[in-house]
Amino acid sequence: MSTFKITAMLFLLSVSTYGQQLKSRLNFTSGKITQGSSVSLSYDAKGSDLEYSDAVKAAVYVFDNESWRVDTLNLKGINGTWNASYAIPGDARFVAFKFYQGPLDNPEATDNNNFKGFYAAVKDKTGKSIPGNAVGEAQLFQPLQAANNIYGYFGKDLDDQLSRADQLLEQEKKIKGSSIGDYLFFYLNIKKKVLGDAKAKILGTQVIKALLEKPGTGEQQLAKLSRLAAYNLKDEQLADDIANRILRNYPGGSEARFVAFSRIKKNSPDAKVREASYEEFLKAYPVSEWRKKRDGKGFMYYELYRNLGSSYFESRQYDKFVELFKQMDFRSGNEVWRWNLTRGQMLDELKKGNAADTLLSLAEATIPYLLKLKDDGSYSEDFNSAEAARSNAYKQLDDRLFTLIFLQNKTRNYKRAAESFKHLSEEGRYSNADLNEIHLNVLENLVDTKSILPLLEMSAKENALTPRMMTKLKEIYLAGNNNDASGYEQYFNSLRSGEENRELVAHVKEGLVNFPYKSFELEDADGKIVKSADWKDKIVIIDFWATWCRPCIMAFPGMQLVVDKYAKDPDVLVYFIGTMQNGDYKTKSVNYVRESGFRFNLLHDAVNSTNGEQNVVFRSMVPLFKSSAIPRKIIVQNGIIKYTSEGYSGSPSKLLDELSIAVDLIKNQK
Repeated sequence: MSTFKITAMLFLLSVSTYGQQLKSRLNFTSGKITQGSSVSLSYDAKGSDLEYSDAVKAAVYVFDNESWRVDTLNLKGINGTWNASYAIPGDARFVAFKFYQGPLDNPEATDNNNFKGFYAAVKDKTGKSIPGNAVGEAQLFQPLQAANNIYGYFGKDLDDQLSRADQLLEQEKKIKGSSIGDYLFFYLNIKKKVLGDAKAKILGTQVIKALLEKPGTGEQQLAKLSRLAAYNLKDEQLADDIANRILRNYPGGSEARFVAFSRIKKNSPDAKVREASYEEFLKAYPVSEWRKKRDGKGFMYYELYRNLGSSYFESRQYDKFVELFKQMDFRSGNEVWRWNLTRGQMLDELKKGNAADTLLSLAEATIPYLLKLKDDGSYSEDFNSAEAARSNAYKQLDDRLFTLIFLQNKTRNYKRAAESFKHLSEEGRYSNADLNEIHLNVLENLVDTKSILPLLEMSAKENALTPRMMTKLKEIYLAGNNNDASGYEQYFNSLRSGEENRELVAHVKEGLVNFPYKSFELEDADGKIVKSADWKDKIVIIDFWATWCRPCIMAFPGMQLVVDKYAKDPDVLVYFIGTMQNGDYKTKSVNYVRESGFRFNLLHDAVNSTNGEQNVVFRSMVPLFKSSAIPRKIIVQNGIIKYTSEGYSGSPSKLLDELSIAVDLIKNQK
């Protein structure tokens, strides 16, 4: 009898509180706040920051007894009152309304009832309280303790509502069907704030042990209790005892698999111990079984295959390395391939003995698996749409094929390389300038002269030409036009995509700036001093680079095109400033550029006398860019930075076009 009275009183209190808070500002003109019902709401913005808004929206925060989600409503305004209809979800336990103008993630104005909230508990269809009614209200006012997206409602814990949240959780215990295990994480966080860590730990341990004694405690509940014991209570022994119970009671279950995964000896200093631990897990919990009933924990196999694949590769167990691809999906296989084979190609591994032959053998043995699996959808969890996941998979496969073709070309397996080109996606077939040059080399060695011009013309259309390709294209044109170059420029421009050029012009215009910079004096490659103050009226292209920066080095062929284009232009200068380097940076940078055959005007960034870092000029400009990344191209004139861009697109011809467009725009400025 007493339980009934308490429950009834709490229900009346909830309705009363709801009525007081919503009566004057938000009203429901029809319908009841029950699961699955439709209601009409009327919001009065007078006196709020939205009073004079011409476009009010509502964000509806919905609690389903486990987590929060957000629905949005467009409201219609009539004489200062904003109206809408809303279908209350069938699983809702609590709803809170926040009104706003502009985008929800960065609103121009909001109204949450001056931190009192617009909210209501959602009853069942008979009007009775249901589990989650009180928890939802408590989490609304203590969102940081809930650790989910209710944070967006108030944006902080309301300290003056802590006692109320604690009382609400005590009320929740009395709601029929409610289980403290459903909200124990939040409950313990609140108790820590109210009681302190020590007392909350004692209470938490008692609650967990009481739940463990209940008959029928399932696998998922045990897993939740184990994590709470480990991470909230910091009681490793209790967590381990619960994990062992999971292994005993549910040996083939999802949580048992996760427990076993967490116990893999991946941090052992002994590589053989780590490797054996990975293999034992795969034997006990084969990926084929997981795929029959996926549980959202596929990351376990991704991490495991990545580590095991690297272990096999580094210990030269190449048969096992290849065999592993029979188990993996595309996402895991692609990562194992990238981390070992592509990385081996990029890290100068090819200079070691017959490394190129070894890498090629492994690449050719494993690429068929990736080709077969490219449409398996294994990237779906990483993207918002199936099309985006598919596009990413194809892009990744193109990158892996680049490595394969690179190795085939390097080892002079030209016929096999020609076949590999056929597997590239439509988007990747001509978009990579370095790959296009390899393709040119393959065709030349196969004496496939009829295919060379189409390759060059398609590469030009994609604006993905290297200097050698540009030279070859012009040679073919001259050979077919009696060495008459008068029409070459028109021919070359006809190959280009007008749409891509418009996009590039728009991109360059976004990089136009007007930043004054501090003048400087730097030493050049011959030890002479170059002063920026002497560049009066000149347009000066500057490339900030370093010998350790791979994208910087990759951009050099394109920058050589820029240097050559403006070599005879008295109004344009090009300098390369080496920055953020260590050791004998002057010798390293000068030797690299000269030995590589580039004809650059080199400058050495100055050394900071306070910390010894070689970055004085570049560091002085970082606040302007809001980034310290290189490569960084800038164009300056009369003490003003007029253009800036970061990174490298991968195409020498595109880099030439970018900087040429920027120079032309600056020349035409009044």
